[in-house]
Amino acid sequence: MANISVIKLKVRRGTNAERQMIILDQGELGFTTDNNGQRLFVGDGTTYGGLSVGTKFYTTAGLPDTTISTILTGDMLLDNSGGNTGLYVLTGSDYSTYTSYAKIK
Repeated sequence: MANISVIKLKVRRGTNAERQMIILDQGELGFTTDNNGQRLFVGDGTTYGGLSVGTKFYTTAGLPDTTISTILTGDMLLDNSGGNTGLYVLTGSDYSTYTSYAKIK
């Protein structure tokens, strides 16, 4: 039978603004505590704030939606407005401009 060890893993945490000001070490985890923006990041040792571990999904009534300030590059957004209905991914860094989104379907 395998030996099982239990460990306590501490994760750096703070607001998204605080995360963007630090460089997480390679493999270091960081968690943002903002409301509606809670997300896990992993450091690569060079990128400020680390890299997002997961993808979030959002729904909007029209692109660009300047009210979704927690959206990050790679997140998906369902636009259910009349003119541009479809599934989009944020490919750029500016969530408030239509050209930062690529239509998937």
